[in-house]
Amino acid sequence: MIVGTTVTVDGHRLAYRQFGSGDRVVVLSHAFLTSHYLEHAWAKELAERGFRVICLDLLGTTADERPLEPDRYNSQALGRQLIGALDALGIERAVLGGTSVGANISVEAAALAPERVAGLLLEGPFLEHGIGVAGYLWSAGLTVFTLGRPLVWLVGAVARSFPETEQPTLGLIRSFLTAPPSRSAAFMKGMLVGRMAPPRAVRRAVDAPP
Repeated sequence: MIVGTTVTVDGHRLAYRQFGSGDRVVVLSHAFLTSHYLEHAWAKELAERGFRVICLDLLGTTADERPLEPDRYNSQALGRQLIGALDALGIERAVLGGTSVGANISVEAAALAPERVAGLLLEGPFLEHGIGVAGYLWSAGLTVFTLGRPLVWLVGAVARSFPETEQPTLGLIRSFLTAPPSRSAAFMKGMLVGRMAPPRAVRRAVDAPP
């Protein structure tokens, strides 16, 4: 069973998809410039094993296109938002996981509210050794989404003419192409000037209950 809808956190709508059902809950967050579609294959595997899996969109991905200040986009702020999503969905405790930025955010949430986290399932978090490379790549991306905004907007307009789909690969491509350039630029600015990843001391302090 796949359920798709939105949840409101701090006045902003976040899209999500739910796979499976039951008391064992996993919440997955995606990488930057993607969407919940990135986690669907992972979610289906877990759902087949008896888990209720929620693939959650990050702020500014698909559901709510209002512009936001860059300071809303750093790993700590998004970690707080992830806890807010648990509250809004009525989830007391869950395994948190994700890919790249989504993995970083899951660790931040675990540090903020360890009593809400049953475990962590992380794929490719970028930490101390990867932040330099990420900074260069995101700086290049920021240039594209600012100086190249008209072209990015045009590509997005064409992509939006195609209907939404639940096919994971096509859905992922569509969400990538239709991401509002102003949102993408704000996200990159927030990550570049704010906290991109939880520091080592924060990660070592994470002690989710068994």
